[in-house]
Amino acid sequence: MISKRPGRRPAFTRRQAIDAALAEGIETFTLRAVADRLGVKATALYREFSSRQELQVAAIAEIMVDIEPDPNVASWQDALRQIVDRQWALCERYPEAPLVLMTQPETFGAVMPRCAAIAQGLAELGIPGGVEGAAFAFDFVGDTTFETFISMQPYLVADEDGRTGVERIGVMTEGLPDIFGMQDLGERGNLDLKVEFIIAGMEHGLFPGAVTRK
Repeated sequence: MISKRPGRRPAFTRRQAIDAALAEGIETFTLRAVADRLGVKATALYREFSSRQELQVAAIAEIMVDIEPDPNVASWQDALRQIVDRQWALCERYPEAPLVLMTQPETFGAVMPRCAAIAQGLAELGIPGGVEGAAFAFDFVGDTTFETFISMQPYLVADEDGRTGVERIGVMTEGLPDIFGMQDLGERGNLDLKVEFIIAGMEHGLFPGAVTRK
């Protein structure tokens, strides 16, 4: 890791560098590409960030504010639904973000304070299990949202013949019962039903500390 270089203040702001990295793709950006967007040399970035990873982590921490539920949301159930909707919108804006968050431990460390605040808010809304139950539910819907987004993309992209993955599966399985509802999937798959399943589980006492393990 290269330490931040002292010297003259760079001709760009920290936020401008973050925005450039996001525009390039938060998983695949290069420092050279970010620098080109900013109109500077790549070495200039080291006046703000000691490494590419530090820039990546800073960008993830910046955009995660977008998933916070409204402060006046009426119930923990609606708060979880809002979190899911906003997390999905974040994935659509920054398609590479889910994979970075799920595979780079440092990014999770960077967003931990914000996640803890969201869990505390859910607890204050009365979610079963208090803060521990809130953290469990938040983590559950969060992972489910990211994994659904990542897994759905290949099914929505059209091939050179203009057929999506869902349509190609339909041809391959013609005549077989569609027990997984593949032909009726929207862009979010079964995400919303899965979220309601999680909420119902919480309402019925299925959270850490409330379930006796056999």
